[in-house]
Amino acid sequence: MRRYLALARLANGPRLLAGSLLAAPGQAAVDLVILLALHHATGSFGPGGVAVAVGTIAFSVSTVVQGRLIDRFGIRRVLRPAALALATATAALAAAVVLGAAPALLIGLSAVLGLSQPATGPAARTAWMTAATDADTRVTAFSYCSVTQDVGFVAGPALFGLLATAATPSISLACCGALITTGALAISAATGTPSPAGRVVPARARNLLRSVAPLAAVMVAIGLALGAVDVSAPALATQNDQPGLAGVLLAASSLGSLLGGLAYGARSWNAPATHRLLACAAAFAATLMLPALAPTTAAAVAGLLIAGAPMGATLTTAYLLAGDLVPEDRTTVGFSLLTLALNAGAAAGYALGAQIAVHGSAAEGFVLGAGAAIVGAFGAACLGLALRRIADANPPA
Repeated sequence: MRRYLALARLANGPRLLAGSLLAAPGQAAVDLVILLALHHATGSFGPGGVAVAVGTIAFSVSTVVQGRLIDRFGIRRVLRPAALALATATAALAAAVVLGAAPALLIGLSAVLGLSQPATGPAARTAWMTAATDADTRVTAFSYCSVTQDVGFVAGPALFGLLATAATPSISLACCGALITTGALAISAATGTPSPAGRVVPARARNLLRSVAPLAAVMVAIGLALGAVDVSAPALATQNDQPGLAGVLLAASSLGSLLGGLAYGARSWNAPATHRLLACAAAFAATLMLPALAPTTAAAVAGLLIAGAPMGATLTTAYLLAGDLVPEDRTTVGFSLLTLALNAGAAAGYALGAQIAVHGSAAEGFVLGAGAAIVGAFGAACLGLALRRIADANPPA
């Protein structure tokens, strides 16, 4: 843990640590809270489902736009207005729910909320790129970003879902927005620091790698695997006549990812990032066979705990590699595009996993996830070979 404690001693470290930790639970829970709020207002999950879908699309587009703006104007000038816009949009949607507004208005306000949600993940990684001056510290910082997201997925839906039940969905929505806003403002308070050192791609080769398409393709495959797991886990609990354990299975996967991410960031790595990405994706593929072959739900919980361990490390390594590959003036939009690719893959994984669960078995869904992770590992291997050829063709002066 000493490496993580050392992050607090870096310039802007406390702000970035607190901001990521505060924003993550709210961002993980906001879709659930919107769904519950619109169900409370309309008496149906139909409008809520549409609102969540529209809001997710709006946020995905907004993240890329915010990334480009951050690269041009800086984190503070983009994230702070976005945070204030989110606070306004959240308050407006909560008030509309209380007043029983028409479904169309509620869906429209959900879209505005998605557009205004701050791109805290890409912004925090960009800030860490400048705050962390050596490769080992960046590994720890990026691992922390992944760990906070896992914490958010474990704690956020449970916390705000309980608040929506104990109080009202509108109150839960307002608190959710307040937490995201506070986290975004903390990250936006990070002041500028010198440009990051240690870029591994030769300057003459950067034009060839200006697009993050090869790495984004890997992220689509990993996202598909994650989406398949998120659907297959509750499907397995249902098939075993233990639907109440669906949350336990998902929590086991997130806990494994959290622990794996912490361990990954707690040590130094000598292997190139492409080699690590290949190893992590391959390990993810192999360990996904554990829940697929599990004879009982309890065994599946253990299998998902183990399979979760490479997940956080895989994502951390992909973002680290993006930080090395993309041009310095496109860092944040590069991170944003990777997030977009991950979410696109996850959406495909949800859809394919659901179809497999309906027409096949949950075990087959885990096999789908393993196959997608293998494709991701193959993509990482191809990227590593391409980078080696570029480096050989452009030796340092």
